[in-house]
This record gives sequence, structure tokens and C-alpha cells, in this order.
Amino acid sequence: MLRKLFFTLGLLLTTTLMLYSQGTLTVTITDSQTKEPLPFVNVIVEQNGQQMGGATTDINGNYQIKPLSPGAYDIRASFMGYKTVLKTGVQVKASGFTVIDVELKPS
Repeated sequence: MLRKLFFTLGLLLTTTLMLYSQGTLTVTITDSQTKEPLPFVNVIVEQNGQQMGGATTDINGNYQIKPLSPGAYDIRASFMGYKTVLKTGVQVKASGFTVIDVELKPS
């Protein structure tokens, strides 16, 4: 009985620690010439060639991706009328915020 209790407590503790060891990536997309935020830009987060998340920016050009495991990620941003940008090696830290700014150039 005591063994089952310790196993359950250990499992609960491990699960809780894993939840808190996730990071958050905040992306802001702007026009490289006017510095205006770009809404509805497609943002894709990849790690080792696999897509880990993605969506579109809000009206202020912001997007937040969470939860992400700590490590290096590639950020791909694309929007019609602009050149696609790929930022490689973006480091996401455990239980913290990583903020990056991306500027898109008109094509």
C-alpha cells in the first residue's frame, strides 16, 4: 500500500515538473520598410524538420506559441506579397519567454 502511494506521488510530481519546464515563444512580425505590424502572417515552428506548431499573427502582428520544450527551433514566416523568412536556431528556454522580432521584405 505504501509503495503504491509513493509511486503515485512520484508520478504526480514528475508530471507537474514537466508542465512547468515548458517554454513560450513570442513572435512579432513587421514590414521591413514601414516597420508597421503585419496581421495574419503564417508562422510555423519547426524542430529537426518536424512542425511543432503554428498559426497566424493577430492584428498587431503578434503570435505566441506555447508550450514548447526547451531547445532550438526554426521559425518560418510567410505572407502574400512578401518574401518568406526563416530564422534558424532560436533557443527556447524552460519555463520562460523567448521573444523574437521578424521583419518581412516586400517581394
